[in-house]
Amino acid sequence: KFASEMRSKLPTKTPPELTEEDVTMTEQKLNLVAKEVLLPTAMRTHALVVGTSSCALTNAFLKASSPILSSYGEKCPFNILIVEHAPDLHVTAELDPESLEREMKENSASWKRTDFSYALR
Repeated sequence: KFASEMRSKLPTKTPPELTEEDVTMTEQKLNLVAKEVLLPTAMRTHALVVGTSSCALTNAFLKASSPILSSYGEKCPFNILIVEHAPDLHVTAELDPESLEREMKENSASWKRTDFSYALR
């Protein structure tokens, strides 16, 4: 849902040669790779998984690992580090009221004081 909303608001993020069906098929394949390859490897190796929220593979891994993270809590055998450019977080926080980024913004005094307009030009 959020990906299609982002594509409509930021059309330059959508390659014109891809149909919605192509995007859906690619997302399904990434979800399968994350669930069947990356997640078992991360659990077995006690990995530090590094990604960005704008990466489709990172999002697939987060989706696949969500039940594991919930059930293991702090004893999860792997860690996840999301590295992000602050203006990108700000855009997501503004566009998606249900996002983690919005929640972070609402709970951060320093974020509320920061003016990102210069970086978004």
